[in-house]
Amino acid sequence: MVSLSHDEREFYNRSMTLTGEDKHWIKDAIAEAFVEAFETLFVPRFDEIDRRLDKLEHDVKELQIQMVSVIRRLDVIEGRLQAVESDVKELYFLNRGSATSPA
Repeated sequence: MVSLSHDEREFYNRSMTLTGEDKHWIKDAIAEAFVEAFETLFVPRFDEIDRRLDKLEHDVKELQIQMVSVIRRLDVIEGRLQAVESDVKELYFLNRGSATSPA
């Protein structure tokens, strides 16, 4: 073990003490490293989530447009079905009337 003189120990202690500037630099370095790590790890993931949400939003809008088209076609089918029902009822009553009348 190396023994240091009193003056050497004092010099060592003074030179190893952190100044306010040293502490500020360390604090800034830690903050900068944290920001870089955050940007490296999380920003790409957030960007991917944004892309996925944009695609999902686009898909939902397309589905809405398709649903409007389906509803319109169903309205047309419903109108045609009502016309067919009316025709069937008319034919039924005509046929029923001709069955009871003398031939």
